[in-house]
Amino acid sequence: MAAACLVAGALALASGTASGAAPGRIVVLRLSGVVDPFEASYIKGNVEAAANENAAAVVLTIDTPGGLDSSMRTITQAILNSPVPVITYVSPEGARAASAGTFILLTGSVAAMAPGTNVGAAHPVGVSGAIEQSKVLNDAVATIRAIAPQRNALAAYATASAPNASA
Repeated sequence: MAAACLVAGALALASGTASGAAPGRIVVLRLSGVVDPFEASYIKGNVEAAANENAAAVVLTIDTPGGLDSSMRTITQAILNSPVPVITYVSPEGARAASAGTFILLTGSVAAMAPGTNVGAAHPVGVSGAIEQSKVLNDAVATIRAIAPQRNALAAYATASAPNASA
């Protein structure tokens, strides 16, 4: 049922941007596991390919504990700059969009979650697992506050859950 709703949403988005042209195909991508350079390259390359093929939309299913900031930024930039709507979807049931996954979820043109999924824990963690210093936290907060207004669906959640940080 949720997948059917996503497809319907993708078609509605595509029909609004296709200016009368027949909608193209819907590209389905999967982010499963750690957000790393390989996942970033896979997602960025396929989002760009979807645009080149005049796809109607991209559906990115997410199940991640998070990962590298640099890889997360590659993915979020690809989504934010895509002329094709990118629907981010935490799935299957029991999946999560934690840490870097939270940022990726928020960048979607439409963000959705399957029942029994969760999002959050978007606190920068270093390579050793230690929480990084305040500058890294401030950068993460600034990033989520910059993304949130562009994607209204979760803006209140993102900005309310972001700690008060200073430069």
